[in-house]
Amino acid sequence: MGQPHFYDDSKTRHNDALTLPQFKPLLEEKNPCLVIPHDLTCTVIMINQLAERRKKKNKLTAWSYQIEEIYKPQTFQVIYPLNSDAENYLRKKVSQRFKPKIFNNLLGFLGDFYQLMTHTIKVPLFLLVGIFFVGGTLISFPACLVLFAGFSWSILFIIGILIMFLLGFYLGGSS
Repeated sequence: MGQPHFYDDSKTRHNDALTLPQFKPLLEEKNPCLVIPHDLTCTVIMINQLAERRKKKNKLTAWSYQIEEIYKPQTFQVIYPLNSDAENYLRKKVSQRFKPKIFNNLLGFLGDFYQLMTHTIKVPLFLLVGIFFVGGTLISFPACLVLFAGFSWSILFIIGILIMFLLGFYLGGSS
């Protein structure tokens, strides 16, 4: 007890399983998510080695072994299906296009815009007090920007505040 166990691995064989000829086409595959053919026999160590080689720099390694279905297969480097039906399904799902992130951001913006048009906006009392009674022009603008951004990432708030200041509406400022 209290004595750690050390294993001398200097006599253990370290061989790269991916040097075998059946893995050559898999290593040359350009698709970021690789579905290994079901008829190719693989061990977990082989799949891990393949995923380690395919991952991008500073990214986590993600692989799955003997599965039929997976929620987001594009997030894995290597997938080893359970059977041929699962292989066909996963290949079809992996080949579906990603939605670009800009599209997701646009949908988020449109969702925020819809929320603004259809729901009331609750502005905290301390924000109103700070804008109208406490802060000057130089303090109010950054405070508005920071506090509104904290409640909604919608660019509509920021544009609205900029327009108010450009038109000469100095919130909480004194001339």
